[in-house]
Amino acid sequence: MKILQKKNIKFLILYVVVVLWMMLSGNTAFDFFISYGFSFNIANGLIPYSDFNMVTTPFSQLFFSLFLGLFSKNIIVYIIFYALVILFLFMMFDKLYQEKGWFSILVLFSPWFIMPSFIITCSYNYLIILFILLLIYLHRKNKSSYLIGMVIGLSVFTKQNIGFIILVIELVEALKDKKILLKKIVGFMSVCLLFLIYFLVTKSLGKFIDQAFLGLFEFQRENSYHKGIYYYLGIVVIISAFIYVIKNRNIENWLLFSGIFLMTPLYDSVHFMLGLATYVILITNKINIKAKMLPLMVIGIDILLLGFIVYNNFSKEFIYPNDIKYMNYFYHPKSFIEVNKKLGNYLKKHNYKNVVIFDSNSYYYKITNGLKINHYLDLMNEGNYGLRGNMNAIDEIKSLDKDTVYIFNLKLVEDFDKFPRSQLDIATLEYFLKHAKKIDEIEMFSVYKYVGEE
Repeated sequence: MKILQKKNIKFLILYVVVVLWMMLSGNTAFDFFISYGFSFNIANGLIPYSDFNMVTTPFSQLFFSLFLGLFSKNIIVYIIFYALVILFLFMMFDKLYQEKGWFSILVLFSPWFIMPSFIITCSYNYLIILFILLLIYLHRKNKSSYLIGMVIGLSVFTKQNIGFIILVIELVEALKDKKILLKKIVGFMSVCLLFLIYFLVTKSLGKFIDQAFLGLFEFQRENSYHKGIYYYLGIVVIISAFIYVIKNRNIENWLLFSGIFLMTPLYDSVHFMLGLATYVILITNKINIKAKMLPLMVIGIDILLLGFIVYNNFSKEFIYPNDIKYMNYFYHPKSFIEVNKKLGNYLKKHNYKNVVIFDSNSYYYKITNGLKINHYLDLMNEGNYGLRGNMNAIDEIKSLDKDTVYIFNLKLVEDFDKFPRSQLDIATLEYFLKHAKKIDEIEMFSVYKYVGEE
């Protein structure tokens, strides 16, 4: 079989490693799981921006929701198709840049953090890098400008800040040929029209503009870490890359340059590695590098690290597979599973229907217990609310039914100062505690009801 040819074996191994890494990571608080939660919501008929808050444009979430709707809402379906996106990305690095592309693959696996970046970050970051490489491929092959315009449109609706940089680069490059410019615009606008129809049909256009565009000002203000080491490293990388591209101007270098802005505006270690992936290609593009053993080294390192994760998780008492809804083959600690079951039984015993959960794993508890998703209160990150900021979250608390119960892990507040880079909206949680009454406890959670402002 062609797929089992020697040159493809390394990609099959990588695909299996990626799938196993996501299945066995055991973390339900990383952005990877939140991205699954977004697609899960859409597959259940919820409307992004109107029914739940998102700060990004929606293509990635809509894309994966199709597979959840077609096959199963189990997280394994999400993992299988997310891993395919990662696989295609790695194959594009290899096809376009051969051995040099594997330096970027090594960066994206980020073995220095044990957990690779595809688990720690959202799926749209990998999808936007894939679109950048796809555009480079289309330019190299002189493919249709209409098709290029459509990929630009998908880029904007995958991650808007990077997408708009790509849009500017592509339009400026096309100014020398008005026919090509017009074709790119037509392709781009065709994608925009499809999304406009979607927003109009779902009556979510206003919320989309508020959260994905106007809300970026709030996101930038709340989440720019201007004192961390990755901020200064990021500035050095961006400036050096800009100087290099100015001296070596072509569309491919400019597109690689756009990917470096994945470092912004969070400037943390994971986003730094994402931006570094295209930077590595950019600065080595003209260098003759022979690294035939690099693919084997990358695979070897990743298998060893995966082995560490498996040993760490399965060397102690565990339940696998489990009987948690949608999570049967997704490893998470036995203690976590038991807490979740006790919480679910507690909510059923008291017949609590309207439930808000303040916890870093709120999406996990909501999904596995079949609880209603709240608009702003399930992902309480600074900058994720739209232009009005956390007033939207506070207004939702005020508007909920008086019988709503709030399951609150107080460690969110107690440990907040230990994590200076946390995106947690601590102000809304503190507001709630000032205007709430504790009525019970269950495991590490305190149970509250909101009593209102006096």
